Formats: sequence, structure tokens, C-alpha cells
Amino acid sequence: MEKGIITGAIAPVKAEPSGASEMTSELLFGETIDVLETINYWARVKNHFDQYEGWIDTRLFRIIPNSFTVAVHPLISYSRDLQLDYKYEGNLSKLYLPMGAQFPSELWKQDKDQSRLRLSIGQEQWEIQPSAIQSSNELKGSFLDLCLFYLNTPYRWGGRSNWGIDCSGLVQMVFRSMGISLPRDAHQQYLLGEPITDSEENALAFFQNEEGKIIHVGIVLAERKILHASGLVKIEDLTDSGIWDIRLGKESHRLAGYRRLLKKVI
Repeated sequence: MEKGIITGAIAPVKAEPSGASEMTSELLFGETIDVLETINYWARVKNHFDQYEGWIDTRLFRIIPNSFTVAVHPLISYSRDLQLDYKYEGNLSKLYLPMGAQFPSELWKQDKDQSRLRLSIGQEQWEIQPSAIQSSNELKGSFLDLCLFYLNTPYRWGGRSNWGIDCSGLVQMVFRSMGISLPRDAHQQYLLGEPITDSEENALAFFQNEEGKIIHVGIVLAERKILHASGLVKIEDLTDSGIWDIRLGKESHRLAGYRRLLKKVI
């Protein structure tokens, strides 16, 4: 089985090998994958981070050595407006990256003078100044500060970046900045952590449809507020039974329960 690295800024993950197929998730620059099968310009892949499977365009990744071992905590950028140099056959261009781009140390090599980080695959090179990357382990501030990195990001079904994100993608990416790996979808995240009976800061709040299926998730903030992605990433009020949408003047989501993943805030 071949392994690959995402070299497009974002690689949409499709339900079927077709550009017209539904986007179910997306992979960000530098994330690594197993290549399960290929059909024409499409590859069915498994993301090393969350084991999510789907189809991506083969032109958005490159094959890497099978000896590559997945780092537990790879270098992840939480900088906005990050760009790097892309070189191919003497031509130079810029590639702009979303927050959450990865730089696995096993593949990215630093120059002797430590002025550049470089990824080389065949005749292609990607280069960036190390100082341009603000990694998750260098972030200063509280869990709330990490949450607010995504505030006002547009909602996008299947999205996982500050260019567009869905509810479970928001939760997954915020917790990844804390070194905590969560599965991709809300119903999978609902199975984790410790059930609690009321809202608690830093806990997850889950919401259900009329059939009882988990369809939405958000992060509980202080004073019964919730950060979630619905239309855009925003902060709204929690009620005893859901989320109060001030624009609609009514509850927008039906509460299913709470789960604690981090230690209780004292």
C-alpha cells in the first residue's frame, strides 16, 4: 500500500470518484494518507490523522516513501495567510495555506543555516521560512483563545479549515491544537469522553434531530455560551433544550447531551 502527502492547499474528500460527488471532508496541506486504490484521476485514501476514508483527486497529493512513520504530534501551523514557495522545473510560484497545514519533520528538512524548511519530491520543492510557522505548541493563551482562531469562519459542509468549516470539523481542529485526536463526525465524537448532565466550560454539546440522530456539535464556553459552526462560526446562548438563535428569535438546535473531554475548569 502506497503512502502520500497532500500538496494542494486543500484536497476535497468526495463520497464517490467524481468531481460532482458530495464533499464529505477535506484534507489540508501536509496531511499524510494511505492510498487504498486509484481509478483514473481519483484515489480512495485513508487519512492518517483520523482514519477517515474517501476519494480525492490524485493531482492533489504526491507519493512518499512507505518507510514514513506517522508522527504523533506533527508540526501544525496555526498562522493565518501562510504562504510558501513552490518550485518545479525552474519555475517559482506561491502557494497559500489554511490554518492547520502540517509539516511532518520526517519529510521536511531544514537548511544548514536554518533559514528554510524544504520538502523535496522528485523535481518538485516546497519551501518556507521556519519563522513563518506558528505551531500549535507555540500558541499562547487559553483554550478559549484557540477556539476563537476560527470565529467568523464561513460554514462549509465537510470543511476543516479557516477557509470554511463544519461543526464537527471545528471541534476536531480545535482539539487537535490541544494535542487531542478526535474522529471526524459529530456522531463519532458523541461516543467519547465522560457524559455530564449540564453545560460545563470546555465540554462538548451535542444536538439531535427528531429521530434522535446526532447531527450537530459545539464547544461550551463560560456563562452558558456555545461556539459552533452554523452559517458561520459564531457564539450563541445555550438554553436548557438547545441553542438560542438571536436572529431567528427561536431555538435552532435540539439538545441531546454533553460530554467532557478536558479536565473540569475550576
